[in-house]
Parts: sequence; C-alpha cells; structure tokens
Amino acid sequence: MSSPLAVAAVTATLRRLLDRALAAQAESLPVTDLDNVAVTMQPLDRARDPAATGNQVNLFLYLVAPNAAWRNQDMPGHSRPGEIAAAPLALNLYYLLSAYGMENDASGPFSHMLLGHAMSALHDHPLLGAEEIAAALPASDLGHQIERVRITLQPLSIEEISKIWAGFQMQYRLSVAYEAAVVLIDSRRPLRAAPPVLRRGAGGTGFDSTAALRSAWPRLDSLAPARPVRPGETVRARGSGLGTGTITARFAPLLGGAPLEVPAARDAASGEVLVAVPADGSLPAGPCMLSLAVDGARRTTELPLLLAPRIVTPMPATAAAGLLTLTVVTPVRVGQRVALILSDREVPAAQVAGDTLRFDLAGVAPGDYPVRLRVDGVDSLALRDPDAALLEVDPTQMVTVPP
Repeated sequence: MSSPLAVAAVTATLRRLLDRALAAQAESLPVTDLDNVAVTMQPLDRARDPAATGNQVNLFLYLVAPNAAWRNQDMPGHSRPGEIAAAPLALNLYYLLSAYGMENDASGPFSHMLLGHAMSALHDHPLLGAEEIAAALPASDLGHQIERVRITLQPLSIEEISKIWAGFQMQYRLSVAYEAAVVLIDSRRPLRAAPPVLRRGAGGTGFDSTAALRSAWPRLDSLAPARPVRPGETVRARGSGLGTGTITARFAPLLGGAPLEVPAARDAASGEVLVAVPADGSLPAGPCMLSLAVDGARRTTELPLLLAPRIVTPMPATAAAGLLTLTVVTPVRVGQRVALILSDREVPAAQVAGDTLRFDLAGVAPGDYPVRLRVDGVDSLALRDPDAALLEVDPTQMVTVPP
C-alpha cells in the first residue's frame, strides 16, 4: 500500500520517464535542435521563464479527483469479515502536458515536435513499473500497491483546456491532458479487531449438507480443520473421484508468491487425503487456494485455505523501551501487510526484515495485552487448543507493555 507520498511519486516518475525518453529520442533523430530538453512541473503561470529560449516540456498536475471504483472498497488482506477498516484514499490524477520550442518556435515548430515525442513516450509506456517508481521516489511504496498506475490520454475539448489556461490568466497554448489512475493511499487510522469467536451456538456445531450426484472428474469437497492452519500442520481433504494413483497438492497464494506443489498421502481408514503444510517457511502466510492433482494430470477445483503466521519468539514477551521484536517461521515478503493486534488495537509493523518483525508500542498504554499477529488478513492462532470442543484463549500469547 502507498504512503501519502504517492501523489508526488507519480509526478516524479512521469517527469523521469519524459526526461529519459526525450533524451533518448533526441539522440536517435537527426534533428539537433531538440537537444537539451528541460522537463518541468510548474503551474501554468510559472512554467515558462520570459527570458528562457530553450526547449521545454511542462507537466502540470491540475486536478486530483476520487476514484469511483475504489472509493468504498476494502483492501484485500486488510480486514477480516465483520471488521470495519478505513478504505484507502483512492485518487485519479490529471496532468496537463505543454511544450515550449527553442526560441519560441521562431525558426520552426519545435514545440510541436516536443509535444509529439512526449505523447509518443507516454503512449508507449501506459503502466508505471515498480522499479521506475522506486527510482524516482522510493519512500512512497507506490510500486507495491495492488493495482498498477495507468496513464491514459484524456480527450478534453478546446473549451475545457482554455478554461484551465484562463484560470491562471495565461494565453492559451497547445496542450494535452492525461489521467494517472489509480493511486491508493493507505489510511493511517488503525482498525478495531474483535477477539476470535470461541464457539457458535450452545453446542458449537454447524450445518453440513451433501449432494447425491457425483462427478466423474476429481473434485475437492472440503478441507479440515475449518480454521487457519500453521506451518507444519496437516490439512485433511475430502473429495470424490480421486482414484488410487499418486496425489500432489498445490498451494497457490492469492496475494503474491509462486504456487508450490507438495506430495500428499492417503488415509485408507477415512478415505481422506492428508496434505502437510510445509514447515520450512516456503509458503507465505495469508490466504491461498488448495487443489489436488491425480497422477499429475487431472486436477480438482480449488478451495480456499488460510495460512496463519506462526510466532517462534518465546511468549509471553515484553516490549522493552516501547519496541517489540518478534520472529516468525515464514519470512514476510515484499508487499505483504503486517500488523500486531493488541487486544482490539492494530499496530502496523515499524520494520520488516525477513522473519524478524519490529513494532513500535510507544503510544500504547502500559499493561498486559493478548496478542495476535496478522499477515494479509490472517491472524496467528491465539488459542490454547484450536481443535478442542471448548475453545480457550492461550494465556501465554501475551505482550507486556511496561510503564
């Protein structure tokens, strides 16, 4: 997710893109009068110095508007069902691109040439890459947002563009408008996370239903346990048409990461397929899809599976000097959202370095807090025995914030 620097990151990336593209095109063309093009980002009334006579392209951000598609959307991996989280600030940025030729086009239409080269560069580069954004303004984290920024030419009428120039009391100049969308700025307001549900109803039982019809193609019907699983645990899969050949399981992370295939075993007594979640940290925590393949060819449909992060730091722990350091089994990957849930308060990670996470608890009131680690919307298991009939909170999963 992006920081408030995302708007500046888009402008800086576009300026760097135009600067490099115009320089490269000038070297490849025989027109020597297009050398040394200055790319500026000034308002229209200050874009061109009256004493300037060189080639110049100005990129002016004239409008910031909300993005309708993302305006009320929750970010994947930010919150769980039943929790209320602030939606990201979704913005569309609108730029006005204008060109100024050498000697103010006294000896040729140089401004038209520059405008054509600049438009060609943006046309050939409709998406801003993560590496380009990091090179222009690395602190923004814009390159890690879930949707890439797209650059689109906006067909404004002559009346609409003239009004923009008139607003700065400047004479009209040939210009084109572009839209950069979408920029997602993460909300800095922490969400309120309720404690986990210990039971549903008096007996804690749910409703099961089965169908009589069976498909000839292998099918995956259910996964157990019906809770997030930790590295090293075993998932019991039930299905039909799984045959008697070799079975492999495929984990496909939903929010990034390459799929991973592992061998599965059969339980002759129950007819279930046993899938061991890798304990070596090769699967990122978070939501994923699980499917089975029979004899390496026929593959079942996918079912969702939640992979819970696992804290290996001895618990309970103490936040010395307001800083808490936790070590997890699976290293956190670039772009994953990490937070610590202290009772019902969310604390984002201050520093992520592989399997080591640091949290700044300086603003948290002193006391003892039940703790959960949340990675991409999946919480670590804070229960004494998550498979017991009567669920209880694990008293060791506590963090002490000293005075």
